[in-house]
Amino acid sequence: NIVNTALDEKIIPVYPYTATINQLEGVKKAISLGYKRIAVSVAANDNYLHKELKKLETEGIKIYKFGLCSTGIDKETAIVMKDNADVVWSCASKYVKEVIEPSAIAQVGIKIPVHIMSKDGWEIIKNHLIEMNNNLNANDIELQTGEDKPVFLNQKGKIKVLQKKFIKKCS
Repeated sequence: NIVNTALDEKIIPVYPYTATINQLEGVKKAISLGYKRIAVSVAANDNYLHKELKKLETEGIKIYKFGLCSTGIDKETAIVMKDNADVVWSCASKYVKEVIEPSAIAQVGIKIPVHIMSKDGWEIIKNHLIEMNNNLNANDIELQTGEDKPVFLNQKGKIKVLQKKFIKKCS
């Protein structure tokens, strides 16, 4: 019943009889079906797959890579995410804070920050920010790493933009 419902909704299960979740094989399947723009989220210890996912990007195929559930990842996985993911959720990860945050070109939120790692990641997140706040002139935002990076905060239903250096540290 579940498989038939998925198929009716144009969802293509890669492993319909075992329900195995394998993001790498899912992206390969999407490519084999002719898809050219593919978004994939990778969670927890599978975040090391970002390196393999990036290898699947060839001429005409763009894969938007999202890393999440990073609590408990090791430093090697954080490095893979930094070098290959487009957007990374920090969760409660020591290594996201140490390895990924300094390389992010923008950040959304401060409690559980979302780190934008690439221009492709920015294009996806920018559209969401504009949807939340029509007055946001996202084309004037200067993307950069370090303390001057833009940080986007939700303030009373509107998006406020600050530089990282102006955000007060919690003690």
